[in-house]
Amino acid sequence: MSSVLLAPLCALLYLAASGRQLWSISQGDQRIGASALTLGLTAMALHAYLAWNIVVSEQGISLGFFKISAVIFLFINVACVASLARRPLQNLLVVLFPLAALSVLISSFAPETGGTQPSMSAGLLLHVGSSILAYAVLTLAAAQSAVLWLQDSQLRQHNTGGIVRILPPLQLMESMLFELLWVGVSLLTVAIVSGFVFV
Repeated sequence: MSSVLLAPLCALLYLAASGRQLWSISQGDQRIGASALTLGLTAMALHAYLAWNIVVSEQGISLGFFKISAVIFLFINVACVASLARRPLQNLLVVLFPLAALSVLISSFAPETGGTQPSMSAGLLLHVGSSILAYAVLTLAAAQSAVLWLQDSQLRQHNTGGIVRILPPLQLMESMLFELLWVGVSLLTVAIVSGFVFV
């Protein structure tokens, strides 16, 4: 099926998952609902299929800015959903899913902005892959730090309602931030070393 049809469908699934999770939050349920998770995972599977077809073609691998944005947001969502097994990051999906929907639409319909690599060596693939993963995890850490700052400022003003009520405890939020930073910096180190060796 053409990306002209699949991209809007993927975006709609992302928006539906985000809306479903937002509705659960408004009802006081802090967990990710089964329907929101199912919609999100379906959208991510479609996103992966689209990202592969957008970046990899018969001519080679295209790493243009708009096209690679679909891959970056896919990795961000995969990292966030994978973290749900250990950490309560589900409320970040309310923001991440709409951004992923936008990236899918832009990467599918925006003009080509970069050249095409006919082939890629294993070393270069390691460099590019670790760079994208590092970017994804550090973007999650940046989003986490913004939420942490907001939570801290609300607590300093003795405001325990609103966003503070739906977030995990401040200490847990801090530990999640440091975990994301450690993983992101480790991946960035791999990207820098592999770039030095292979590029």
